[in-house]
Amino acid sequence: MGIERNDGVMMTGGTMAAGQIAAGRNARARATFNGPVGRIENAGRDEVAIALKDLLDKLELHEHDIEDYAEIIDSTRMVADELAKPQPNKRTVTSLLAGIKEGVSAVAGLVTSVGSLAAAAGAIF
Repeated sequence: MGIERNDGVMMTGGTMAAGQIAAGRNARARATFNGPVGRIENAGRDEVAIALKDLLDKLELHEHDIEDYAEIIDSTRMVADELAKPQPNKRTVTSLLAGIKEGVSAVAGLVTSVGSLAAAAGAIF
């Protein structure tokens, strides 16, 4: 009897929680943030929405270069949610962006994108 191939997910016991998950050969899980980006655009914050979209696109491109990718995506989601509010909390946004910047420091283009988002968000406060 040969080894059976499994291109899916096999789990025994325990629990699993995931924002995104993919299974199978060459599968990729992708986080989408159209909701918060759209709300930011609807609030008339086009520059912020453009900077956020740019950061998200670059994060996706460099997924394998970022050690704590899932945490960076979660933090970016929190920034997006905060910036979509009518009156975003400046301390929350700046703290999260500082953490994201630190987490992506190995990828120069991402540091620039985080800085662009911070500058665009700064115009709101």
